[in-house]
Amino acid sequence: STPDLTPVTVQLAPDGSGDYPSLAAAVEAVPPGSTIRLAPGVHRVENHLIIDKDLFLSGAGPDQTTIEISSTGIAGIIANGPAAFGFQDITLAYSGEGWGANLSIQDGEEILVKNCRFTGAKFSQEEKMGGVGLYVFGSTTGVIEQSEFDGNESNAIWVEGQADVAILSSTIHHNADYGISLREDSQATLLYNDIYANGLHGIAAEDSASFKAVENTTRDNGEAGILLTHKTRAELENNQVSGNGLVGIFIRDEAAAVLTGNETHHNQGDGIAIYDEARGDLVENYSHDNQTYGVSIRMSAYADVTGNVIANNGQTGILLTETGAAVIQDNMLVENGQHGIMLKNQAEAHIEGNFIEASAEAGIAFFDAAGGLALTNEFYRNLYGVYIGPGASPELSSNTYSGNTGGEIYDER
Repeated sequence: STPDLTPVTVQLAPDGSGDYPSLAAAVEAVPPGSTIRLAPGVHRVENHLIIDKDLFLSGAGPDQTTIEISSTGIAGIIANGPAAFGFQDITLAYSGEGWGANLSIQDGEEILVKNCRFTGAKFSQEEKMGGVGLYVFGSTTGVIEQSEFDGNESNAIWVEGQADVAILSSTIHHNADYGISLREDSQATLLYNDIYANGLHGIAAEDSASFKAVENTTRDNGEAGILLTHKTRAELENNQVSGNGLVGIFIRDEAAAVLTGNETHHNQGDGIAIYDEARGDLVENYSHDNQTYGVSIRMSAYADVTGNVIANNGQTGILLTETGAAVIQDNMLVENGQHGIMLKNQAEAHIEGNFIEASAEAGIAFFDAAGGLALTNEFYRNLYGVYIGPGASPELSSNTYSGNTGGEIYDER
């Protein structure tokens, strides 16, 4: 006879008294499209559990239903598509003695991970494997939302291949390496997440990954709040990036990003750093109270810096060095600890229409062989309006000066 493939909903109990004695038995038996409901308690997975059909697992809430994974290597639960997978209201906790991850999803079709917790994944220093809470790859699409990722020994969420996912309203904290890692050609939309106290970076993109991040908080991570490397691309809008150990937003290599309306503050280094051959378009951001620079543009990087407020940074508001270049227009630079804008080495910039107030030294300082054009800027209550060092070659035009205690222009050429 033909087997009945009508989807069903089954109930499982931790003591085996439900419709099936174990999660593994239920996964093997139920037809595609079925739902497995896990009662409160601890459901154990001692061998790798492979799911290769449409299936939805739900619990009574992550504080009540736990899948405890003790199988070593790869991931305790392996969902291989093409198929639609769902996980909701469950904690997935790794408890094995060797290295391992909690859940991997390959080629998932419109997956849903909602109100789950991923914790305890272990990393092998010797094999450089494991430690990931949720590993998403292949052509997976779908949504990860309202979930918590903590206490994993590598990355909380690792997305690679051609995966394209949305990560929404999740809390990602106290993981040993990255909160969210985007690699290869993956894409992501990151909205309303709180990403904090991870060992290295809050969000890190590499290879040719691309993402849009809107209204996330990335705070108190060990190095960068948001890191872009290689040839990654990003749109960053209205994010709060603070208290990170190295830099707020770090764009390097050949990466490029458009930053709009972000606030970067109280980071232990720069608020925004653009290095190598990277490019940044910075519009209406607020970078303040960072230990070193509000914005730094180094090596051969380029930035278009328009309409930002850059204030109270420990050293200089905007730094350009090496052969960095920029258009700096219509910004407010206020009460920075050294200069409002500083150019060193062979850096050049078009600096127009900025208001530069109360810099401890110069509103704009040109050192070494730096040059460019500074026009229609307003210098107010700085020590000097403009400082020009020996060898520098800027052009100044139609600027206004008021209340600069050391003078309008200090020219040492």
